[in-house]
Amino acid sequence: MNKGSLFPLHHTRPLPGLNPFEIYRRLATPGAESFLLESGKGTPDIARYSFIGTDPYLSFTCKGSTIEIAGPSGTHVSHGDPWSELRSIFSRIGYPNRTPLPPFFGGAVGYFSYDFVHHFEDLPRVAADDLQLPDMHLIFVDSVVAIDHVEQQLHLIFAPPKDRCTMESYDSLCAEWNGKLADLDNRLNTPPPPMKDVPETPPTLTSTLSKETYMQRVRQCQEYIAAGDIYQANLSQRFVADLAGYEPQTLYQRLREVNPSPFGAFIEFDEVTIASASPERLVRLQDRVAETRPL
Repeated sequence: MNKGSLFPLHHTRPLPGLNPFEIYRRLATPGAESFLLESGKGTPDIARYSFIGTDPYLSFTCKGSTIEIAGPSGTHVSHGDPWSELRSIFSRIGYPNRTPLPPFFGGAVGYFSYDFVHHFEDLPRVAADDLQLPDMHLIFVDSVVAIDHVEQQLHLIFAPPKDRCTMESYDSLCAEWNGKLADLDNRLNTPPPPMKDVPETPPTLTSTLSKETYMQRVRQCQEYIAAGDIYQANLSQRFVADLAGYEPQTLYQRLREVNPSPFGAFIEFDEVTIASASPERLVRLQDRVAETRPL
């Protein structure tokens, strides 16, 4: 029998009386990369599930043509096309979705920067690379906790990569699965350490653009619109603050309180932490159908 046909393994239990961020704080391993993709504040067709993953088995980053893949066997650095490398990885981990599983039960979570466009579009490079972050960073997990806000259920899903199903025995994978269930119970029943209080003095936000420069760019966009060159512009600016003394989890908790949104994300990488709140789900791809819901 093809052991891959026996996976993913799936266990369901009632949702504990905790919000998704509280569950994430109990499940995340301190110092390990992890993520919370949070929804549940919209209609069930667009915001039914929240997803939690921790302890990734693979980390994939690229910067320009430099690709770094970190996994159980160590870190491998190469140069080339990140898309080719990703296709190779995804060919080894794919599973068909099976009802009643939630729509995401393992795989890659991460970010693509605006600069990643240079991997498939020949555009001028005019932005200063002052942050020196990867163009892309994905972490791969084989275990996901999915929160069903409609059915009020907690799903634990174990989807080991297909190459593990080929090389390892079914009994050993089931033993790993049982260990994950026991670990889940232990973590859910163990309150996390309290978060640090927010410092009394709020940080000072500083824009990377002066007001004069920003207004000049607004006028330039208006001229482009009047000339018919464009019909819409997304003019943005970056605000920088010294957050010494702030914990990333504390900041995300405050973001949830002051700006409750249909979608949120908290992703802890080794080099950076992302805290996000958004009123929109920009795009969803399911069964080769792309659905976009911009504002």
